[in-house]
Amino acid sequence: MVPTIGRTLKRRFAVPYGCYKLVTGRQSMLRQSGWFQSVRASKPESVDGQPVPWMNYSIVEFLSERLDSQMTLFEYGSGGSTRYFAQRVRQVTSVEYDKSWYDTVAEDLPSNARLIYHPFDNTARYAETIQRQDTRFDVVVVDGQDRVRCVEQSLPCLTEAGIVLLDDSDRECYRPAFKLLSQRGFRALRIAGLKPASCCRHESTVFYRPENCVGL
Repeated sequence: MVPTIGRTLKRRFAVPYGCYKLVTGRQSMLRQSGWFQSVRASKPESVDGQPVPWMNYSIVEFLSERLDSQMTLFEYGSGGSTRYFAQRVRQVTSVEYDKSWYDTVAEDLPSNARLIYHPFDNTARYAETIQRQDTRFDVVVVDGQDRVRCVEQSLPCLTEAGIVLLDDSDRECYRPAFKLLSQRGFRALRIAGLKPASCCRHESTVFYRPENCVGL
């Protein structure tokens, strides 16, 4: 009888206890990842208040381990990610389509980050911004508008070892990007998890070729 009661109590209280530990535990992912910090700050931050990309924690951890100070990076979309990348690579170039957000981000840019304003007008001009830069990039992060076209326009601007990172890659509207990159010889590594201040599953995909700059 006693073991039966014990099992019943364990089943009944397992979920509340698990939720309690997730919220209060010192080793809780929500605490260690900075999720609580991001909720309080209303922006993506690490547990010590440093900016992080608004991407799932698994892809952020992947990038933190594999980016290095010799890389050049182009970013469609800007924000805390721009500062985060600037701390890890040699040069960051970001294009932003929202003027008010551009003004906010431009107020506090590191010296190795360059921010370009280009409105999105349903033409290819926004996506083509990368082709107007006088360099090739090791990493292209696609996290802004018109993402399939941005992927397409970025390919001639990659180094031989370059990679493309597509955020929110689980959206059906981005399937053409997968097809295009596969046809160009890229493999896909899909990484999913929790995002700062969000309770939902989010996915990012790293597209890479053999002998790539992140060691895949």
